[in-house]
Amino acid sequence: MITSSKVANTLSFDFYKNLRIASSQNGAEFRYSTNVGAALPIIDSIKSIVHNGDTIERIEAVLSGTLSFIFNSVNAGMPFSKAVQEAQSHGYTEPDPRIDLVGTDVGRKLLILIREAGCRLEMEDIVMESYLPEKIFKEVDLDKALHQTDEIIDQKKALANQHGSSLMYIARYESGRAHIGLEEISSDHPFFHLSGNDNIVSLTTHSLYRQPLIVRGGGAGARLTASGIFTDICIYRIQ
Repeated sequence: MITSSKVANTLSFDFYKNLRIASSQNGAEFRYSTNVGAALPIIDSIKSIVHNGDTIERIEAVLSGTLSFIFNSVNAGMPFSKAVQEAQSHGYTEPDPRIDLVGTDVGRKLLILIREAGCRLEMEDIVMESYLPEKIFKEVDLDKALHQTDEIIDQKKALANQHGSSLMYIARYESGRAHIGLEEISSDHPFFHLSGNDNIVSLTTHSLYRQPLIVRGGGAGARLTASGIFTDICIYRIQ
């Protein structure tokens, strides 16, 4: 079975484990590398680290190509509402981009990476810090909702600029704790120069990667996802 859907891997941890047991017992390959990062070798990198007997101690990542594009555009001076509309025009967002903005998709991706690293975690264990007021997600008029966000994000961007920093929506995991939220990142941070719709994942491990292993590249769009699925198909046929 090959899928880009994240649903099966983000249900209960017991379901996640039983799915792998069933796959092994029945000789059925289950590949889902596009669950996180489209065509990027993020999941396969974690699998390789774990299979080598190493332990992943820290994950830091930008896991949404949509939010990466939006905040890279905001950092470059574009109003938030315009950045969201641009992301829509490129086909990066859901039909209602607020589904992307709320961060649930990032939470699912982080959960998958944490589980691949061998840690038992549920979706409700991830702390998701909201950066937009709840009323925006309840507003019927999408354009009105987006324009209501401009002043809020402008204030956050101005504060970040005062600190010589930029804004980015970051997912983190360390010591059994997972957190997602909008953060200021300084100019010496490896994520500071992220561009376009790039995803980036930094993995720190107990033995092999005390200096983090970093995987970076385009993380959104039908073409990249299709490429990742094709790679999974080719690997499946070889095996």
